[in-house]
Amino acid sequence: MILKIYDEENQKEKLMFFEDESDSMKLGYEVGDILYEQEAECGQKVMIFRHKDLGKTLVIDDIVQSSVNTEFLYNEIMAHITLDCQKNPKRVLIIGGGTGLTMKQVLKYDVEEAVLCDISCEIIEIAEEYEPEAVEALHDPRAKVVVADGFEYIKGQKNLDGILVDSCDPVGPAKVLYSDEFYENCIAALSDAGILCVQTGAPLFSAGKEEYRNLMDYLRKRDDIAYKPVIFTCPMIVGGFYMFVLITKNKEIDWTARYHIRPDEVEYYSPELRAQYFDIPNFIRKRLETDQERNAD
Repeated sequence: MILKIYDEENQKEKLMFFEDESDSMKLGYEVGDILYEQEAECGQKVMIFRHKDLGKTLVIDDIVQSSVNTEFLYNEIMAHITLDCQKNPKRVLIIGGGTGLTMKQVLKYDVEEAVLCDISCEIIEIAEEYEPEAVEALHDPRAKVVVADGFEYIKGQKNLDGILVDSCDPVGPAKVLYSDEFYENCIAALSDAGILCVQTGAPLFSAGKEEYRNLMDYLRKRDDIAYKPVIFTCPMIVGGFYMFVLITKNKEIDWTARYHIRPDEVEYYSPELRAQYFDIPNFIRKRLETDQERNAD
């Protein structure tokens, strides 16, 4: 939501973008100028605005997705927490992520093929025009772009070493990417050692807690998989914390193993501190679920 606010200190009006974090909290961004604002054919509302500190900032359906100056905070963790513990990841699928930011991290591995599946070519085209520095990875010969509904596309996939669900929040077309059927199809598409990474959002607010609980309800029903919650700090998120869940068919997996990434290759992900990403603070565990849930590691 864009509002015009009067800045009493500087005696002038300014534009502010507000993102709803919960029923009682909003996160505000001062807008330098709006570079793009339009509804995509798939129904998503897309906006790019310039922010003094964040740089060009992408918003989809009134939720900030990425910014040029801070994109590594999210994308490094998603890619490397999933792939760095595998000895030889070769085939990776990214669902969503049309800006190419997660692809940039995936291509730090010796992969044979990395496919980006996004529901809208418009997101990719918009990023090409307004954030060209972010989509350079999509022109790598190992990268392949598929414009399709990820919910349907995953049904035909097999033997994937990594599936990174870099989707929008569960509204509009992205809602089906948070369903039991989608999780089941993703797990079926994994190789024996492959890992699925699913985001569950900010754990301190109702939406993130609901996403986490729904996923855990599904995972508890299966005895043929291993899974591990991941937490990291992200200043762009109100409350400071964000969560993923890793899922694999390899029940003997060593989640803390690290084989590939050197500290000088990344800005935020820390190979030496990898084990700490799995250490969920007690106060967050207590807010997420029951005693049974807090022992789901």
